[in-house]
Amino acid sequence: MSTENPFEGLQISDTSALVQLPRELCPNCDTSHKIYCKQCTVPLGHTPPKVKLPIALHLFRHPTEREGKTTSVHAKLVAPDDVTITVDNFREIDESTGKPTVLSLIPNPERALVLFPSKDAKTIDEIDPASFDTLIVLDGTWKQARALASVLLGPQGDPIVPAPKYGLRPVKIQMRKTVFWRYQKYGEEHLATIEAIYWFMREYAVKHECAGDENSYDGKYDDLLFYYKHNYDIIQADYQQNPQRQFTTKKRNAENYIVRPPKNEQNDLLK
Repeated sequence: MSTENPFEGLQISDTSALVQLPRELCPNCDTSHKIYCKQCTVPLGHTPPKVKLPIALHLFRHPTEREGKTTSVHAKLVAPDDVTITVDNFREIDESTGKPTVLSLIPNPERALVLFPSKDAKTIDEIDPASFDTLIVLDGTWKQARALASVLLGPQGDPIVPAPKYGLRPVKIQMRKTVFWRYQKYGEEHLATIEAIYWFMREYAVKHECAGDENSYDGKYDDLLFYYKHNYDIIQADYQQNPQRQFTTKKRNAENYIVRPPKNEQNDLLK
């Protein structure tokens, strides 16, 4: 991805129609939303692109994560047949199995990977593709995600603590830099949920569908970033059209986050 345009070269469907969409009532819950209903994951006023994922994706969202903040809903909107979202904190334990009750939603945990960069996590290259058919993603702030991971994979500290015997295996993606606009106190390699999902699917495609050839990747999972790119473009445009506004200084590399047009173009934007 380019520094100035992080989506350059990706085959993401045109998002321009989303800009002018009015607020609409969700047909399921009868509440007003713009573009999509966050609670019901229903698109409003448009038909999103469709993505077919190679494996099932199960998102476990921390109960205190705000629906309006999370990007996980983007995956459900573009890949509704392959994505499940469950809100749970894993505290309820099934006495008959000794496992978190919610894990009953994963019928074969030994065939599930947990996308989390624990110290013993392996990369896609190190895992037999025939050994898994489900990806679990922990949705929340990094603090919330660590809390969820500690239940599924064992405490995330030093030294490595043996994971609970649930059969789940951690997997990690290659080091990437986030383009998320929200402030978080961790490094730029800590991605938004939809970014992590996208890069996992892309790395999976390159390794197992393209025989390891990055140039053979055809962009089939790029539309996972459809809504993410739209939000990014809206934020960039807002600050570019209002150059007097200062982007939050709390964000790392904040001074370079907004791609400012040249001075003469800034003047044109203000006319």
